[in-house]
Parts: sequence; C-alpha cells; structure tokens
Amino acid sequence: MRTVQQLRAEIDVRNALGLPRIELTEEERVEAFGDTQKRDQNANVKMLVARFKQGLPLSVHDKRMARKFIKEVAA
Repeated sequence: MRTVQQLRAEIDVRNALGLPRIELTEEERVEAFGDTQKRDQNANVKMLVARFKQGLPLSVHDKRMARKFIKEVAA
C-alpha cells in the first residue's frame, strides 16, 4: 500500500505528464473510507436468529427475517 507521500508524488508526476488521475487500490479505498475490517454481512440477521431462538421480543419484520434465514440455512 502506498503512503500519502507516495500518492502525492504520483499525482504530481501524472499531472506533469498529462496522464489521467490515479486509481486507488481496493485496499486503499477501504482504508480511506475508514473500515479496514472484513465484516460478516449476516451478523445482524444472526443476532436476530439468536434472539428469536431465545424467545426474546422482536418486531414482526425481525421475526420474518429470522425465520427466513433459518429456512435458508437449513436448506
């Protein structure tokens, strides 16, 4: 991954040569956005499933999502 100084130097070189703007790598975009961790996309639904199985109160929508996820995982 490039440092800020390296990026600035590359921008200056590209401007001097008339080249198009630099493209950040995927890793650089993620870090610039501020979220460097790989996150579980289903974490919220898994939490709802755990609450559903424990019999804790959930909204109608949350219950539907939990049941749907349980059905998809079982299939």
